[in-house]
Amino acid sequence: IRQKVGNAVLSATITGDRNGTARSMTHRDHTTAYQLIRRQLLLSDRQFDLPPNPTHINSREDCNYLLRHFDDFRVDARAVNLRRDLRTVEVGPDGKILKENRAKDAQRADHLDAWRYLVNCKALTSWRKFHNSRPR
Repeated sequence: IRQKVGNAVLSATITGDRNGTARSMTHRDHTTAYQLIRRQLLLSDRQFDLPPNPTHINSREDCNYLLRHFDDFRVDARAVNLRRDLRTVEVGPDGKILKENRAKDAQRADHLDAWRYLVNCKALTSWRKFHNSRPR
């Protein structure tokens, strides 16, 4: 990450699945994934935004709302995997994202999951509030 973004990482906000805060048995000191990222990239605790994960149904509704109501929000054309996920990911009758058969494109939701975490983070929530408060 540091090689790709250089010192810009010092102003980055890290967000994602709160499950990354689970202690791992794979590390001798039971470090969490976020502690490892913080340590390796020399980040501060303030750079982590780990809001509670919404349900898949609520998250999908938030993502759909964003895409439907914010005409100026765009997904970069170079984000081909995210664009594929947005078009093809399947949900089951219970509203949960299907990930049983990773060989099927429609059940590879890794990029969609990352985007859902972004939609759920404080930065985008603040942007939506600001956007909604602007005169039209």
